[in-house]
Amino acid sequence: MNGTEVSWTAFDKVAELRCGPLSAHISLDDLTVGITNLKWSQNGLSGLKLFRFSSESKLGDVHIRGQDLIATYAPVDPRHAASQVYWRARHHDVQRAVGIELVISMQTDLLECSPHCVVFSSLPCMEVLLAGSFEISAFHSIPFPGRTSVNPEIEPLQLFVVRLLHQPLSFAQLIHPADFTGTEADRAEDSNDVRLRSPLFLSEHLEKGVIRRARMQGWFMPLKNDLETAVTLARAFVEEPLPLTA
Repeated sequence: MNGTEVSWTAFDKVAELRCGPLSAHISLDDLTVGITNLKWSQNGLSGLKLFRFSSESKLGDVHIRGQDLIATYAPVDPRHAASQVYWRARHHDVQRAVGIELVISMQTDLLECSPHCVVFSSLPCMEVLLAGSFEISAFHSIPFPGRTSVNPEIEPLQLFVVRLLHQPLSFAQLIHPADFTGTEADRAEDSNDVRLRSPLFLSEHLEKGVIRRARMQGWFMPLKNDLETAVTLARAFVEEPLPLTA
């Protein structure tokens, strides 16, 4: 892993990431837009929209700390929780992969509220594979068109690998098992795009003075040996110590 290859620039409510061969933009004042304008080795990854939030928030403070871009948000609806979002990028030299971690912290000044939010990713794909464990043999292809839902009570771990359309790349995504409350993958019959829908803090109640965090990671990697790479990076993500956040 090479931290010197991670660069964030924030200007006019837009942040730009450069990490190894990957570059991307984040619209800081509109979390429903997500991560866009993605390029790999200067080649555009058309149609990709990563880590889009389901609801709007009011942008507060933005700052950069090392490999992290950090933004705080107030809720549009005062009955909802305030949030702090970390985007954390890493270049994995050995695997020739780039990872983006999303760390969402929720807190409230109310006696009680719901911190529930949903994160979406949309990707043009050739194939989507899913594994319920960190074993190559556990992967199976998801049939499309249609919708596949992952029940955390049956499979407390989910690792998706999306083989991108017209690209020699794959994208893998994992919600940390401690934060996993289910994921849906669906694709319409007339579309090449798969949508990953990931609810967080589902059915939870947040009390005043309590901070609740959830973590998920996505990795871009070469198509060759993508399942082995995804398993290696996902296992490292689950086994690493919890990050220190403020």
